[in-house]
Amino acid sequence: MGDYSIALESLQYALALRRELADRAAEGLTLNNIGSAYSGLAEYQKALDAYLAALEIHRSYDSRWNMAVTLNNIGWVYAALGDRRHALSSYQESLELSRAIQDPRRTAVALNNIANIDAELADYRKAIELHTEALALRRQTDDPDGEATSLTNLGEAYAKLGETEKAHDHFEAALAILRVSANRPKLVRTLRGLGALRRNAGDFDSGRKCLDEALRISRDIRDRMAKHPSWQN
Repeated sequence: MGDYSIALESLQYALALRRELADRAAEGLTLNNIGSAYSGLAEYQKALDAYLAALEIHRSYDSRWNMAVTLNNIGWVYAALGDRRHALSSYQESLELSRAIQDPRRTAVALNNIANIDAELADYRKAIELHTEALALRRQTDDPDGEATSLTNLGEAYAKLGETEKAHDHFEAALAILRVSANRPKLVRTLRGLGALRRNAGDFDSGRKCLDEALRISRDIRDRMAKHPSWQN
């Protein structure tokens, strides 16, 4: 939390300077970063206010890439606030812009976020459709961490539908990527999903091994963050 507060102080100073210089484009970027800092502090209303101000500036310049990024951030904050309707509309606009500028990475992010809302609403078939589209884009753009995220999302959706074999295959594929990339928070999530799946299928020993490994990694992450707060960013 301390690092976000420190960053916020610097960003507020930068914002004042951008405004003094009447540098509207830079002001919009700084507001977006302020929104991210407030999100990190879980001050979601302040984050939303900053993102909306940034979006207004991006629209005035028709900066579609920045609009797509900021709309995704706005959607994330609405989702954190429990407002799925506004989250979905923000993600959908981000998706339209991302497709219009032919940015596959941003398109994949928007698809992923829309699919997550579908999954929250228990529309797992629709979630699978969108996650599968996002997965193809992430493979196309050589985004291994993003690919692993899509695979884990698909594993979770197939598990909810009781399609154990497909769920298992997707979790295993994600796990193979994450053991190489060493993205430990994502590794924890995938191990938990795979462990629960195996346990529920009656493979208690294998399931427990996955869950125990996830717990060890999670504790290590927490301990390291406590010793080195700057690692949280």
